[in-house]
Parts: sequence; C-alpha cells; structure tokens
Amino acid sequence: MLGFPGDFDHDGDVDGRDFLVWQRNVSVGNLSDWQANYGAPLTATSTTVPEPSTLVLFSIAVLGSNFAIRRRIVERIAITH
Repeated sequence: MLGFPGDFDHDGDVDGRDFLVWQRNVSVGNLSDWQANYGAPLTATSTTVPEPSTLVLFSIAVLGSNFAIRRRIVERIAITH
C-alpha cells in the first residue's frame, strides 16, 4: 500500500474522498485506518514550492528601476517643452 493507511484513493493524503472510496467498496481497507489517519498531510516532496532564482529577482529589479528612470526622463522632457 502506498501513502498512509486509510489513503484508499492513493493520492498521498487521508481525506473525505478516501472515505467515499471506502463507502463504495469496503474491501479497499479498514475504516479504522481512515479514522486514525484522517487529516494526514501530503508528503513533503509533493507540497514543496521552488523559490524563484536570484537571477530572476535581480532582472525584475533592474527592469523596474530602468522603467522608473525612463519615466522620469520623459516627464522632464514634457515639462520643458
């Protein structure tokens, strides 16, 4: 069996969908396994979120400051003309 005891739909957690699977086919496992592990979270590897790379953050900062500088130049030109 993969996942947690009571994970009858094999999606990595024990939740209400597992109970529905058990109700439709009680031979998939013991209800006591579902009761004991209800709310068990997904595995850490499936919920990790990668952080943006430093290069991407640096590029965004440079582009943002470049845009702000150009805007100021255009505003100064518009004021003088």
